[in-house]
Amino acid sequence: MDKPVSGLQRRANILATAKAIDEVATGAMELFSQAGSFEHELGIAHAMQDLRTMLSPEVMAPIMSLMNTRLGFQTDRDPKRPGESGRSTEPYSVDVVRDVVIEARLRGFHTVGNEFNIISGGFYAAKNGFRRKLTDGKTFKGLSDFRDSYDVPRNVADKGAIVRCRAEWKLNGTLQTLEAEIPVKVNAYMGTDAVLGKAERKLLKRVHDRLAGVNTPDAEAGEEPVPATPPQREPVPQLRMAPRPAPEPEGPDDVPMGSSTPSAAPGGSGGAVAESGTPPAEPVRAEGVAADGGEDDPRARLIASQLKRAGIAPADALRTLHRMFPESSGCLNLSQISKAFPNVINSVLRQWDAFRRSMQADIDAASKRALEAKPANAETLQRELDAEAEGIVLSRPSAPPTSPQP
Repeated sequence: MDKPVSGLQRRANILATAKAIDEVATGAMELFSQAGSFEHELGIAHAMQDLRTMLSPEVMAPIMSLMNTRLGFQTDRDPKRPGESGRSTEPYSVDVVRDVVIEARLRGFHTVGNEFNIISGGFYAAKNGFRRKLTDGKTFKGLSDFRDSYDVPRNVADKGAIVRCRAEWKLNGTLQTLEAEIPVKVNAYMGTDAVLGKAERKLLKRVHDRLAGVNTPDAEAGEEPVPATPPQREPVPQLRMAPRPAPEPEGPDDVPMGSSTPSAAPGGSGGAVAESGTPPAEPVRAEGVAADGGEDDPRARLIASQLKRAGIAPADALRTLHRMFPESSGCLNLSQISKAFPNVINSVLRQWDAFRRSMQADIDAASKRALEAKPANAETLQRELDAEAEGIVLSRPSAPPTSPQP
C-alpha cells in the first residue's frame, strides 16, 4: 500500500516539475525567436505538448490562484467584477489558462506582476511585461538607458484622444529613438491617467516589437479587443417606469457625482414662478426645443417622458446634469446636451436609477436649505403677532410715499 504524500513532499515535487518546465520553455523560447524553418516549428510544437503534459492540474492549482489578482494576472472574467447584466461571471477553466500560460512562457512573460492578461480566452501582453523586458538588461542584450515620455492628451471628437509619445534607448552604445502620436479610444468616465496608461502600453509594445522583430497581440484588460464574431447592434435601452421614491440614503452610484450642489427651487418646481408671485416672461424657444415646447431629440424626449412620470421638472434634471457633467453647462435643454454630448445622455439612459437618485438628492438639498432659512422669518412673524396681541406696535419700515392722484 502506497504511503500518502506529505504536503512538503508534494511541494518539492511541484518545484522539481517547475524546473523542468523552465528548461523546456527556455529551449522553446529560442526556437520561437528563430522560427522560420519547419524543423524549428516542429520543435515548438513538441515543446508545447511537453508543457501541456507537465502543467498537470496539481501544478496548475497555484497558478489558478494567481488569476484575477494584482500580483498575478488579470482577465476579463473576474467574478469580483459583475458583467453588464449585473451577474457574476464564471472564471476561465484550467485548460484555457494552461494554454495562455504556455504562450506567455514562450513569449518571455511572467505569470506574476500582471505582465499579461487573458481576454476573450487568449493571451494579451500587458504594459508591465513590456516595461520589465525593456529594462531588465537580460531580455535584449546591449539594451540600456531606456526612457519614455508623454505629452498631455488631445481630445479628438467625443470618443478618442491623441497622445504624443517619445522613447529613447541605447543599443550597444548607439542612441535610438521612437516618436509617435498614438490614438487612444476613450471610454465613459475615463480620466487622463487612464488615457496615458493606454498610450504607455502602446508605445512600449512598439519599442518591444521593433527590438524583438515580432508582433505581440495588441490588447489589454479594458481595451475592448475585436471579438471573433461580428458585433450585434446594441438595442436601445428602455427606461424602467417607477414612481418617485421617498428620500433614501445615498450610496455608491455608477454615475459620477460632483462636489458642489446647484440651487434648485424647493420641491423640484424648477423656479417656474418667482417669490414675488409674478410669473416670468414668456421664454424664447431655444434651439433643440420643439414647437410644442417639448424636446426635438428622440433620446431627450424619452428622458423627458420619464421625468414627467416621476414628477420631476426638466429644469431640475438639467441642473443635475450640469453639476454631474460640467462640460454641458452651456446647453439650455436636454436636446442640446444629446446633440453636443451624446455620451452624457447614454449614461443617463444606462444608469437611470442612479441619475434619478442624484436628482432627488439635489431637490432634497434645495428643500432643506429653504427650510433652514425659514425659522428666522417665522420667529420674526410670531414676535410681531405676540406684540400686536399685547397692544404693542413694533416699528416697521415705512412704505414709500405715493403721488397724489389727480
